[in-house]
Amino acid sequence: MDFNELVANLWRITQQQEEKIRDLEEQNEDRNESQQQQDEIKVLKSQNKCDKRKYATRVSELESENPLQTAKISELEMAKSCEASGVKANFSFLQSKLMRAETEYKDKIKELNSKSLKQKVKLSNCIKKSQRMNEDQEAEIEALKDHLKDKEDLISKLLGASQTKDSSWETQSQRLALLETQVETLEADKRCRESRSQELEMKYSA
Repeated sequence: MDFNELVANLWRITQQQEEKIRDLEEQNEDRNESQQQQDEIKVLKSQNKCDKRKYATRVSELESENPLQTAKISELEMAKSCEASGVKANFSFLQSKLMRAETEYKDKIKELNSKSLKQKVKLSNCIKKSQRMNEDQEAEIEALKDHLKDKEDLISKLLGASQTKDSSWETQSQRLALLETQVETLEADKRCRESRSQELEMKYSA
């Protein structure tokens, strides 16, 4: 029970007792002041005085305790307010830190996506270039094969025209051997380029 409730109860009890005393006094007057009623009135008056002293003492005690309780309540409220402010500040700091981290990650992802796109474009260009080189090599090989066939036909005609020209035959044979070597070299280079192109396609497609 706090101070205000105690004072209200004291006032209510006092009023009730005073009203009862007045009722008894009126009854006593109506009944020619019965001795029993007079005794009861005296007892009630005495009890009323005792209760007043009792409640007055308690009121004084509460009044002396009230400043201490008020100070303690203020201290608790201040501590609670400080704690709430600290929590709010910490939350704001963490929220700001999280937003900065999200921005950094988004920028990093954009940068990586841009680099990946550039690498894909570069790889595509390399593959196309390699394919064009292979096509050029194939065309060159085919041209050399045609040239070699022409030479072979020419040699065959020369052999048919003159079987006695050994020196001419030796010269044509040397040229034929040289052309065959060039064709083999070009074919080996073509195979290397095709293998490299396949490796690049497998690497970047994964």
